[in-house]
Order: sequence, then structure tokens, then C-alpha cells
Amino acid sequence: MKAILGMYSHLQPEDLLAFQVSRERYVYPLPTLGYSSRLPSQQTSIPGLHVVNSAQIVNGTLNVNETVRLAESALPQMLDSAS
Repeated sequence: MKAILGMYSHLQPEDLLAFQVSRERYVYPLPTLGYSSRLPSQQTSIPGLHVVNSAQIVNGTLNVNETVRLAESALPQMLDSAS
């Protein structure tokens, strides 16, 4: 907790409800042949609920920028389906 409080000087210990650090030895996914044809859908069976996450990234390294770019590109379709 000391590290996050040092990164964000405006935070106080009582501002945090929970804190956890996760470390993984291996984080790069193994490419699977034909994965792009089996991508999980962004639209769910629940009307109005869409899911955009790193499982939908093709030919990438799962970095935050790619996930944000995917979400930004999905937004117009989500807004169209909401109206």
C-alpha cells in the first residue's frame, strides 16, 4: 500500500477499500490458429450489455493501449444499438 500512496500523493490510507498486487511469470498468450474467426462477441445475450476486453484483440500483445483502442472502436456500434 505504501507504493500506491507514494504514487498518488492526494490519497490517504482511509481512501482505499482494498489493495492487491498481482504478479504473473508468463502473460503473453499463445497464438491459436484460426482464433480470429472464433473471437468472443462484444454483444451479450443481455440487451444493452456489451463486453470489450483483451480476449478480442487479434495480432496484438495485450497491452492497455490495444484494449483502449478496441473499446473506442466498439463504442459507435454500442451507441447505435442503444438507440
